[in-house]
Amino acid sequence: MPDLPSSFDSPAPPPPVLSYASFSTPSARWLLLMPACMAILGMLIAWAAATSGQDDHRARDTQKLNYDRYYWRCELDQAILAGKPQEDIARIQKILDAKNAATLISYARYGRQFTSWDGYRYEEVAEQGYIYHQPNWTQEQKEDSLVDVHGPEKRAKNVVWYPLYPVLAVGVRNALGISTTLALTVVSWTCCFFGAVVMFCYARRYYAARADRLTLPSQEDGAGTNSANSAALWAVALLLFGPCSIFLYANFTESLFVLLLAGFLYCLQERWWWRAALIAGIAAACRSQGVLF
Repeated sequence: MPDLPSSFDSPAPPPPVLSYASFSTPSARWLLLMPACMAILGMLIAWAAATSGQDDHRARDTQKLNYDRYYWRCELDQAILAGKPQEDIARIQKILDAKNAATLISYARYGRQFTSWDGYRYEEVAEQGYIYHQPNWTQEQKEDSLVDVHGPEKRAKNVVWYPLYPVLAVGVRNALGISTTLALTVVSWTCCFFGAVVMFCYARRYYAARADRLTLPSQEDGAGTNSANSAALWAVALLLFGPCSIFLYANFTESLFVLLLAGFLYCLQERWWWRAALIAGIAAACRSQGVLF
């Protein structure tokens, strides 16, 4: 029987760790400042854009509110001068009282520029908790999207909003003594900052391992690592400055989920299975997509 080649004597060794994609040298660790600075720049741009948009929104709402009050005040004066029936005067007076008591919508108030769309939902969960119909309620009550909590107004059912983000905000609010709205923003910005760094670490290693497929320079001349760094920075830039990146800086779960996703991928890349499993469990409490981990 002919001798088998030496390659059959033992199983093939695992692929080598990509030492050129690590951060073992001081110069390599300085690279982490790049995605961190990009995240800070994105926060500043988002803050300026959201504040400017909120100022315009506040000006329009204030103008409309003042116009409505002026209009119904004139209607009331004309009704009184014309000697209209008391019922009509009382009806107009009721409308005018409602207009005088009206205030700006939540988004247009100062300090709430990141609570548009569904941002206020997480604020509601953090401040008032979850609410849903009870098993012993009638079918009509179960089908109603609003629940009477014996307060000034009914509340919408909010069990579809996952708890991890508002729980973190409650911890930050209690630790720093700030408002819930600001605490949600602090959580989002902190997660965006670290998410950009972790995503850069993952993308850098990913592109370095595929330099030959991406027609990047070879590793031997040292240019392959630099090209992987550039590709990773571009990937992070597209994440932080893309058309939908505003959700990373607003009071939403996007930035928290990006941090968990980047950490999960990096753990898989390093073959840290138990750490990846732990992140998967945490991500399931952040968004429905986290269950896919």
